[in-house]
Amino acid sequence: MTPPATPSAPAGLPLALAGELRDGRHVVRVGDVEIALTNAPFHCLAELARSRLATRTGLTRPPRDCLDKASLHQVIRRLRQALDGALGPGAGRALVVHGARSAYSLAVDPAAIAIDVSLAELAPYHVAQGLVEDLMRLGRKGEAFVSGA
Repeated sequence: MTPPATPSAPAGLPLALAGELRDGRHVVRVGDVEIALTNAPFHCLAELARSRLATRTGLTRPPRDCLDKASLHQVIRRLRQALDGALGPGAGRALVVHGARSAYSLAVDPAAIAIDVSLAELAPYHVAQGLVEDLMRLGRKGEAFVSGA
C-alpha cells in the first residue's frame, strides 16, 4: 500500500536524482524546486527511492552506511527539514513516511522518480556502487538535470 500523500506534497510530484554537487551538497529536484542535501540525507533519499522503485510498499530501513555518525532518525529528520525548507511545512513528513519500527517509505509514485545518467559519476566515492547501479537500472531516465546554479 502506498503511503497517503497530503496536499502539500502530492505523490505525483516528480523526484529527480542526479550526480550534481554544489558547495559539497547533493542537488536533487522535487517538482521544479532544487534542494541541496548533505551526504547522509541524500544517501538516505537514494535508498528510499531504490526501495520505492523495487518493492510494492517501498518500505525500507536504510542501511548503516548511509547514516554517517548520526542515527537513522536524525538523518530522516534532517532530510524532512530540508524538504520542508524547500517545499513548505509538512512536505518532509508527507514525502518521507514512517512505517513499522525503523522502516520508512517515500510517498512518491515510482513513475515520477527520474534518474539522471550523471548519478553514475557519484559511485563509488560519494554513493555506493550497488545503489547507483540499482537506481540506474530501476528508475526512468530523466532529461538532463540542469541546475540554476
